[in-house]
Amino acid sequence: MAGADGMNQAQLAFVERVGLFFESNGIPRMAGRMIGALLLAPDGHRSMVELCGDLDASMGSMSTMARLLEQSRFVQRAVVPGDRRVQLRIDGEAWGNHMMRETEKCTALRELAERALAFEQQSDRVRGRLTALRDTAAFWEAHLPEALDRWRDIQGLPPVAPSATERLRFPVTFDDPGDAEDAFIEDLALLMEDSGLPRMAGRIFGRLLVAEPAEQSMAELESRLRASKGSISTMTRLLLSGGVIERAAVPGERRVYVRLREDFWDSFGERVRARAEAMRSLGEEGLEVLGKRASRRSLEILRDSGAFWLAILPELEAKAAAA
Repeated sequence: MAGADGMNQAQLAFVERVGLFFESNGIPRMAGRMIGALLLAPDGHRSMVELCGDLDASMGSMSTMARLLEQSRFVQRAVVPGDRRVQLRIDGEAWGNHMMRETEKCTALRELAERALAFEQQSDRVRGRLTALRDTAAFWEAHLPEALDRWRDIQGLPPVAPSATERLRFPVTFDDPGDAEDAFIEDLALLMEDSGLPRMAGRIFGRLLVAEPAEQSMAELESRLRASKGSISTMTRLLLSGGVIERAAVPGERRVYVRLREDFWDSFGERVRARAEAMRSLGEEGLEVLGKRASRRSLEILRDSGAFWLAILPELEAKAAAA
């Protein structure tokens, strides 16, 4: 796998790590690999043909991923004098756009929680879980845009316009003619899938949010979500390892039960911190791999964006604790 300029093993490894980072955030790995290759582009841009060579991928795959990344405002087309081929480069506002989408996901979560709170005949425990979801999402929805504007000011960019925010908004499709709880679970699963979590794991998460009793057995999840034993087992292991759910003991029962962790919402800042640390680390690694070659700006922005969020998170978490 080598482009016109050739990629050494360190560069190929970097491209793969960028692909894995984006895959964990709901973007196909091939699209992430394309971003990795563009970050290392000597002149800051690559043609589609060159990207096919860099990534050992078909033109059809590259075209699909390019459209996705253009729509997501990660990449943009570049005009190169004397070259009629389609050229791509990293959008100068890509990393700010990435965090803006996180804000919009918080908006979608808050709206979903508010609509679920309107369900009739809910227990106090269910309402407590949904209220925690609503309040956590509302806090980050309110404070992330302010932090993003500070980042954009550092970069010499104007605040995000309301029209841009609307374009990035995650579409909530709650108004479904079917069962209200089923619609809630499915909409939440779609939102979680957009954040890098398998849809079935998102369905389990949604079911546990509104389940009464809170403790659910594997068999109950299989029946309620109409899923196989293997699928439920795999996805619950994923959620357990991610600290989203925990095993629960039910008196008189030998079956395995799980429930949402009560402190799950308190760990939202940790997930933002992990993502910011990955961005900073990838930026630093990319700069080392690229060396002294000309086009370093996109990697510097990636590194500095991660460092900015790492620096500002303690302030945001202090506000959350005081709220």
